[in-house]
Amino acid sequence: MNDIINIKNEMIGGEQQQCVDARELWRALGPKTEAAKWIARKIEHTQAVEGEDFTLFVRIDERAIGATTTKVYTITLDLAKHFAMLERTAKGHEIRQYFIEVEKQARKLFQQTAAPLSQLMPQEKSMRILRAQIEAANILGVPTHIGQQEAVKSVYRETGVDYSPLLLAAPAQDDVPAEEKMLEPTEIGRLLDISGRKVNQLIAAEGLQMRVNGTWLPTEKGKRWCTSHAWRTAEKSGYNLKWNVQHVVELLTE
Repeated sequence: MNDIINIKNEMIGGEQQQCVDARELWRALGPKTEAAKWIARKIEHTQAVEGEDFTLFVRIDERAIGATTTKVYTITLDLAKHFAMLERTAKGHEIRQYFIEVEKQARKLFQQTAAPLSQLMPQEKSMRILRAQIEAANILGVPTHIGQQEAVKSVYRETGVDYSPLLLAAPAQDDVPAEEKMLEPTEIGRLLDISGRKVNQLIAAEGLQMRVNGTWLPTEKGKRWCTSHAWRTAEKSGYNLKWNVQHVVELLTE
C-alpha cells in the first residue's frame, strides 16, 4: 500500500504535517464517483477547512493545442483517515488502519530520536515544554487563554525563559474579557521590570489585599480584581492570588 499512497511532509496550518494527495487516496479507495466531485463531497461532509486541513492549487498542463487544469488537493493524514472511514468499505477500513500505523511509527521514531530535555539548549527546551503543556491543556478542555498562561508559567519555572510579554500579545489572550485576564504578581512584575514582592506591596498599598498569617488575602475592594490560584512545587503546594493584568498595571503605573 505504501507504493499506492505516497505519504509526504507538507506545511499546512503553519506546521509540518504528514499528508497525502487526495487523488492518490481516491485511486486507492476506488470509488465510482469522478475524482473532483468525490474530493469536493468529502471536504463538504467532513467540514474540512482550507489552510488547516488541506491545501489546494490549480495545476496547468500545457498541450499541443490549449491546456488543461487540474485541482490538486493535499490533505492531512487526519483528514485522509476521515475520507477513508466515510467510504464504509473493506478497502476504506484497510487504508484507514494503514494511516493509523504510519502515525504510530512516526511517533515511535520521534521518541527514539528526540533528545532528552536535560540535553537541550534553554530555548529549545522551553518550546518543547510550552507545546506539551498547551497540548495537555487542550486535551483536558482547559480554556485556551488559561492553558497558555499556565504553560508560560511552567516554562519560566523550568527553564528561566520568559514568554510573558508574548503571552499578552497572543490572540487567545486578546479574546478574553478584561476581567478574566489574570497573572500572578511575579509575572506582572516581569512586565513592569520590578519584583513580585514589590508588586504585592504596591497592590496592598492600593488597598486591594492584606497580609494575614503570612498569606496575601484580597480585601473587599480587591476581590473583584483577583482570583485564587493553586500552585505546586516538588516540596509543597498552596494558593496565591492572580490579578487582573489591565487593572493592576494601570493602577501601578499611574
